[in-house]
Amino acid sequence: MKIEASSALTAKRPSTYERAIIIACALTFLAAIAAYAGLISGGHWQDEYYNFYRLRDEGLPFLFYRILAWSPRPLSEALVYLYGIAVIQSGRPLIGWVLGITWIATVLSIVVVPACYAARRNRTIVAVAGLALFALFLANHPTAEMYYWPEASLAYMPALAAICAMFWLCVMTGLESLRARWAAAATLIVAASSVEIAAMFVFLVAGFTLALSICVPRLRIEWRKAVWLTLPLATSTGILVLLAHGRVQNGNEIMGDAAIVHHIKPALLAALREFAKALAVSGWNDRSPLNIALVVVSKFLVFGAFVGLSTQLSPPHARRGASRWLAILAAACLATTLLIIAAAFYQFGALCCERHDTLRQCLVYIAIVSAACAVGLNLHRKPRIMPSLSMLFFALAINVSMSFDALRNDYAQLNVFRSVKVMNWNRGASRGSTMLFEQAVPGQIVGGVIRDDKTYELGNPATGWWIDGIMNFFRKTEITFVTVRRE
Repeated sequence: MKIEASSALTAKRPSTYERAIIIACALTFLAAIAAYAGLISGGHWQDEYYNFYRLRDEGLPFLFYRILAWSPRPLSEALVYLYGIAVIQSGRPLIGWVLGITWIATVLSIVVVPACYAARRNRTIVAVAGLALFALFLANHPTAEMYYWPEASLAYMPALAAICAMFWLCVMTGLESLRARWAAAATLIVAASSVEIAAMFVFLVAGFTLALSICVPRLRIEWRKAVWLTLPLATSTGILVLLAHGRVQNGNEIMGDAAIVHHIKPALLAALREFAKALAVSGWNDRSPLNIALVVVSKFLVFGAFVGLSTQLSPPHARRGASRWLAILAAACLATTLLIIAAAFYQFGALCCERHDTLRQCLVYIAIVSAACAVGLNLHRKPRIMPSLSMLFFALAINVSMSFDALRNDYAQLNVFRSVKVMNWNRGASRGSTMLFEQAVPGQIVGGVIRDDKTYELGNPATGWWIDGIMNFFRKTEITFVTVRRE
């Protein structure tokens, strides 16, 4: 069968001026990513002290307990287990190594892998669009836990990378070939196995696919091709069942309104209000009306950019399938965003946690670009590369400008973050039953954990599990916290 040539193959070569714009945009997006990546050395531990001491003392049974009763994330828990083994064997925290590898793998999935599916003359545009997307995932919303805390990064970043890979497969192949469908199955299994939120997303993708095939009879035969969703659906269902019969049954995690906890209707009503805010901006209550308006404008710019790029990204033979799958992807991202919020109110009585907020904003962006591509493909418009790249440039500029002060603050404190980690590790590794634990004021980008400056004793109920975890990890019985403030 003869396949129609893609617009990328028939389009004229870009002029020198257009090449200059493409290069300028690519360098700008890279610079934004590099600004955040430069803070990786300021990354920090949180739950690792507790989890790694138990892993050291209990071994594999602790891993199985976490997967079956607390954190049903087969892939990410396995990665954290391997990380813990590496820490125990090397006697080093390896924070920079783990974060660096995780960042690189995520960038490759969002930027490089989709370029492999693009026509040769189209790869540059795909790569630039991928860079813009990842830069938007970083700018102007909380980043500390998802990007600078190794244990969370090993769970949330693989899930984000897999969902983005699914987006690119949909827009560039329409999942028309058997190879593309099984590649999509693999990405969804990786996502579902990484974090429970992504398991919700995968379950919704399968559910919306089934619903569409039932509600639109003329699509029923075509959607039989979706048999590849069986394995991702089984994986996500198993993980959600483990979650429901494990951690969700525990009613001891109340952080907010106890009247909402484990009550579906009030949790959902509270979630709807926060969902509307999350669609616009992260941290609605802490922003000015002008700030909110600018972020909303930036998201409309992203939408317009991908409408203009859609026919450039998707070859003609894939567009019919691509528009359908992209619509499902957008709906699943938005529904997952709502469910994340509802689940937090249901389990905790309040929004939790920062990493959830970060992933919610990433899902909103993926929903925006998926919906934009679906609209653009149905409008059959010619590619508008230069205007689209310009819109992405201004969208990112708006968000980075709002993050500039936070970036400047953390770079000014970066040496403090580094030195505190080194000194604490050396003190913990030294002999003796007591240690001094220095803590830096948490960064606005890289975050951190801070406790009251005082002496804590192992096993004292007032000490708490996290500080007990530090003492058990370093085999200490007493620890004194001191906050370091340096100009």
